[in-house]
Amino acid sequence: MRVSPPHLPAHPRIRPHSPLRCRVRDWVGTGTTPTRLMRGTRPAAARPVRQRPRPAGRRQPAPYLSACPTLVTSGTVSGRAGWTHAATALRLFGRSRRMICWVLTSVLSPRSRFYQRPFCECLRLTTRMKGVALMRKLSGLAIAATVVFATGCSAEESTKLQCEGDTWSEEIFATTPPDFAILTPREDETAADIRMVIEVFGVRLMAVEGVTERDLVLSANVLAQWIDNDEDGQPDNTMVQSELQRQNGRMIVHANFDDLGPWHDEKQRFLDDEHAPTYGLDVTTINHSRYGLEPSAYSNDWMVNDPTSAPDAASEETFHLMTDVGFAGVYPADFWPAFEEGASDFHSQVYQCFVAQQKEKGLEGASRLTAAMDTARGGFSADIPEQYPSEAWYTRYDECEYSCLAGEYLHWAGITRAGMMEGRVTGMARNRNGEGDEWSLETAEELRRSDPAISELLDRADINFPSVAPDGTYRN
Repeated sequence: MRVSPPHLPAHPRIRPHSPLRCRVRDWVGTGTTPTRLMRGTRPAAARPVRQRPRPAGRRQPAPYLSACPTLVTSGTVSGRAGWTHAATALRLFGRSRRMICWVLTSVLSPRSRFYQRPFCECLRLTTRMKGVALMRKLSGLAIAATVVFATGCSAEESTKLQCEGDTWSEEIFATTPPDFAILTPREDETAADIRMVIEVFGVRLMAVEGVTERDLVLSANVLAQWIDNDEDGQPDNTMVQSELQRQNGRMIVHANFDDLGPWHDEKQRFLDDEHAPTYGLDVTTINHSRYGLEPSAYSNDWMVNDPTSAPDAASEETFHLMTDVGFAGVYPADFWPAFEEGASDFHSQVYQCFVAQQKEKGLEGASRLTAAMDTARGGFSADIPEQYPSEAWYTRYDECEYSCLAGEYLHWAGITRAGMMEGRVTGMARNRNGEGDEWSLETAEELRRSDPAISELLDRADINFPSVAPDGTYRN
């Protein structure tokens, strides 16, 4: 089980897009980092919004920039600092009220509407001030306009400056091969009912009561093999690993599917980095036979009675964490699954810029991944169709939004390329009752022949996408 992609949360006191309730004093100190939602067959539930601690050395935003998240998300602190200078000029040379604020946001920066951050900041500084002489208003406006033009800080200019280029340029983290030692949970993790922790290339796998040490170690080995597929002790793609670590990606490992949702709702808030990407793994659906192991006492009947056709949670959920957070964060034009909620400040800069530009274009052709998926489904459809075309080889009928479909499609393609689908295809077309094959390609050769778009993407040498199936024994 995994969580949904990021979205901008509704503040407990403010609706983010409400112009009448957007006040800086309500946002300073609370932040705009997104909550995370569980996704799957269970209904999603949002968690409360709290400030996300930032790793040392990361750029800190000015406090007022936390307000009104409808402004272009890819602006920079330095680029938008001109609004602070402009607002300071208003305080010193007139402090007029709404007229100057409106002119600043609607004339000097045409794309800024009255509900956006500059206006909120301006109102914060001027809302308590009374009317002043017309001359003081005009002088304040003139000085503020000079500051704005001099610093080149309009929203449009800031976005243009920030979004030049399409290459990931965040910090690369040094790594050491994981030793799979069981770590004592930190104080915040203990408060969240975590009992065991293993760290793999900067990603923490956290197990609650009831999970066996064997299954936690197995899951950690599988994640390590996805990240370091050639098992030379170093991540195959250091940018992907660094993006996972930079966002503090992690997994919560449970022994009961029904406990995953309540844990996210009630316990995740105790973690220091509450809103980090937290993916769930239900160990009852680990297919131990794939790793030459006996089932656990809590293993699902499907895993015990029909291991050949049964899926495997250990490989699937770790795969989704790696691709949704790592590959999509580094290569959004290739791997963005068209998350509806957009980007937030903890995403990579290239991701924020790509999403800001792509959101205006709609879902169709959102990335190379989704374009390939549309072909595999027999054509573009934002929703689950009543009936898939006969030529489609990816035919999911379960409830799943478009980005969910894209994530599952990438998983199907990835494990087919790695040889994990052999013997699992029945040849019967999928129907709405859940009978038949959701994915009809069985071998890597079939994938290359039937789906050249996704094959060419995954085969790119610069991406170094994993191609060997994990066996749960990283470096023996």
